[in-house]
Amino acid sequence: MGIPAFIGRVLLVSVFAYYFAHHVQNFDFLAQEVVGPKVVGLIEKAAEAAKVDISKVPLDEAGPVVLGIALFYMGAGSLLSVFNFRIGFLFLILFLVPVTLIIHPFWEAGAEAKEGELRSFLLNTSIVGGLMALLFAPSAQSSPKAKASNSGPAKKNKNKKN
Repeated sequence: MGIPAFIGRVLLVSVFAYYFAHHVQNFDFLAQEVVGPKVVGLIEKAAEAAKVDISKVPLDEAGPVVLGIALFYMGAGSLLSVFNFRIGFLFLILFLVPVTLIIHPFWEAGAEAKEGELRSFLLNTSIVGGLMALLFAPSAQSSPKAKASNSGPAKKNKNKKN
């Protein structure tokens, strides 16, 4: 993994660094008004549809936000690591897919909010696409060029009679 790839990961993390400040400054609002009610509401609807009693499960608004923030920062932090940074791609995908679908449903938004929600939805889906491309891309060592240079001269079979 070379310097250009590391710089690419730093640039990818920059969008998450920007939102770090936003999430810290607006934690209470996010937990109480945005994430918490939507996620808790979905869990309650799913439990009702499945006829599962979740009355004893402590579903407060902060829980989903804390889980999301943990995935968000573990993912962004591990992208900056030089060891096993691919797990960061996975953490960020696991964070972004539900956030995108639950928090940014542009198809349900009113006229004034539709454009902003669509923009956020498309931003997140494009980041997920890039993360998936990086996560599932073959490493440089498995490229055809690397394989050809590592194979060296053809080995002779010692057991073969000439």
